[in-house]
Amino acid sequence: MIFQMFRDSFSVIRKPNIDTFKAHGRNNLLWPFVYFAMGSVISVVFQFIRIPMQQAYFEQQQAQLRQLNANPFFTNLASSLQSPAIIIVLGIFSLIFNLVIWIAVPYLVGRLLGGKGSLGQVAYNSALVNVPLSLLDSLVSFGLTTVLSCLFLIISVSIDIARMSLTSIGSQAAMDLNEGKNFWIFVISLFLAAMVGSGLSLVLSSGLALLGMSH
Repeated sequence: MIFQMFRDSFSVIRKPNIDTFKAHGRNNLLWPFVYFAMGSVISVVFQFIRIPMQQAYFEQQQAQLRQLNANPFFTNLASSLQSPAIIIVLGIFSLIFNLVIWIAVPYLVGRLLGGKGSLGQVAYNSALVNVPLSLLDSLVSFGLTTVLSCLFLIISVSIDIARMSLTSIGSQAAMDLNEGKNFWIFVISLFLAAMVGSGLSLVLSSGLALLGMSH
C-alpha cells in the first residue's frame, strides 16, 4: 500500500487538480497515518544528520557574538535544541501537529461548507501531498545554516504555500466541493491553523531548550 501511495503522490503533485485527486483518492484512515508517521521518522533522521552541521554554525555565531560583546542567549537556545532527546520529542509533536493541521482541520472545514466526504478520504488525499513535500522541506532545511540561507528560506516558504494549496485542492476533491471560493476558505483556514501550531511548537521548543540549558 505504501508503494501505491508513492505512485499516487507523484501523480497528484505532477498534475494537481480535483480530477486527479478523485482518480487517485481512497477512503482509508490507517495508511495515511502510517504514511505521515513514516515521514516524521525520516524527518527526525534528517535532523540527526544535520546536528554536526548546525553545531558548527552555532559555534561560529557564538564566537562572533563574543567578539562583539553581544548576548549569545538566542544562539545558545537554538544550539541546545540539537539534543537528541529534544529532537525526538519535537518529532512526536510534529506528527500530532501534522495530523491535526492537514487532516482534522480541512475535514472540519469541508463539513462546515456542506461537504459529504469522509475523514478517510481527506486523510488519504492530504497524506499524498504533505508527506513528500514535508520531506522535501526537511532536505531544504540543510541549506538554512549556509551562506545561501535566504535562498533556502524562500524555497522552504514556497513549499509551505504549495502544501496549503494542494491540500486545499485535495480536500475539495475528497469532500466533493466545487472549486472557487471554497479553495480560499481552505487555504485561509490551513494558514491560521498552521500559525497556531507554529506558535505552540515555538513555545514547546523554547521550553525544552531552556530546560536543556539549565542542566
